Amino acid sequence: MPLLFLLLSLLCLPCTILADGGGTVDTIHSRGYLKCGVNVGLPGFSVIGENGQWQGFDVDFCRAIAVSILGDSKKVEFVGLDSKSRFAALAAKEVDVVVRNTTWNRVREMSLNILFTAVNFFDGQGLMVPKALGVEKIEQLDGASICVLQGTTSEVNIASMMAQKKIQFQPLYFERAEQMIRSYESKRCDAMTADRSQLYALRSITQNPDEQVILDEVVSSEPLAPFVRDDDADFFKLVRWVVFSTIEAEKLQLTAANMDKLAKENPAVANFLTVGEAQAEPLGMKQDFVQRILREVGNYGQIYDRYFGPNGDLPMPRSQNALWSEGCGLMFAMPS
Repeated sequence: MPLLFLLLSLLCLPCTILADGGGTVDTIHSRGYLKCGVNVGLPGFSVIGENGQWQGFDVDFCRAIAVSILGDSKKVEFVGLDSKSRFAALAAKEVDVVVRNTTWNRVREMSLNILFTAVNFFDGQGLMVPKALGVEKIEQLDGASICVLQGTTSEVNIASMMAQKKIQFQPLYFERAEQMIRSYESKRCDAMTADRSQLYALRSITQNPDEQVILDEVVSSEPLAPFVRDDDADFFKLVRWVVFSTIEAEKLQLTAANMDKLAKENPAVANFLTVGEAQAEPLGMKQDFVQRILREVGNYGQIYDRYFGPNGDLPMPRSQNALWSEGCGLMFAMPS
């Protein structure tokens, strides 16, 4: 009997491990709010506004996840994470999901027990220099000192490109973006490298934004995506389809103002706006989660324009973040 009990225990071990790892949505329901990791402060993506509330592109995706689960986009606790703490915070279950300008790559997904869900922003690493230096090409930075954030893909990318081009440079490493931008402004380094979206954001908070130039050359491709722990497939699917749904909603030109009308006219739209119980219930999300996202957050284009459009706080060309159907973008959702 003891041997049989031992064998049965060993057979059940994988089931126990999987059971202990999952249940993120149940935890969120029990707690009453989503815990979402965001950048500690990056204009356009996640900052605390004058009203004391978090706002930004990534913040809105946190709210979209919350409304899909809890029916209320305000039921979110935002946790500011720097580049070094973001993965450890998720592993320690200090947050449920991280929506924080993070590049999806093989090394991270295969070694950190995480899963990236869906790209919500296509980016590329670049370089910013003072206009006074007259630098137009990376080759002109031979012998320069370059500010870079620790724990980011920027470290490896800039070293790789400089080696490939046989350009000598001196990297200066920083843990936080605010440390890096202040050091750049005090001329501790000749240039600064980061994702181009981050460079736009950091340039906006310098004392003289018009005196800073972001070079046209791109060091690398940086697909940014929310990520979750790899022990809960249902929560992974939920976050993935929240992102896809905002993109598809824009493609269908759906907004809070017109969705009811268009649903009556088109059965395909009606099916998109209300998923079947058999699809929604296993994931722990509302059947009308797309409608709730549109009412409280908006479609992908509305979210983008709110922060990066002509009237946003950080105007940026949409370029590759435009819809694929427009002929110039990379954004598309998997078929629903």
